[in-house]
Amino acid sequence: MKEYTEASAGGDADFLSRLARDWEKASEPIENELQVRRVILRAGAVLGSTGGMIRSMYWPFFFSLGGPIGNGNQPFPWIHVDDVCLLIIYAIENGHVKGVLNACAPELVTNREFSQTFARAFS
Repeated sequence: MKEYTEASAGGDADFLSRLARDWEKASEPIENELQVRRVILRAGAVLGSTGGMIRSMYWPFFFSLGGPIGNGNQPFPWIHVDDVCLLIIYAIENGHVKGVLNACAPELVTNREFSQTFARAFS
């Protein structure tokens, strides 16, 4: 699997990756002209027990119908909603924080690994 860091350039694989890259690029002149601190949060799939992705996945996995998408080898960067909130608060409260923050768990898992772990939660 390819590893991405805070220094990695934005993607160009599809519409969403190009959109995110262009949003980041569009904020560069504002940062330079207004002398403001710019923090870019690149978040993985945000997980929590009461909504988001888990809510849409719950019933298929509950009935043992859920599984990986495609071949399951796709990287699946994820982060818990509480951790995203704490990261945002940290960035706001600490003026030395600037640039790109990768908001995802430190260990990269595949879609298959995530699906298997999520399915075991229903056993």
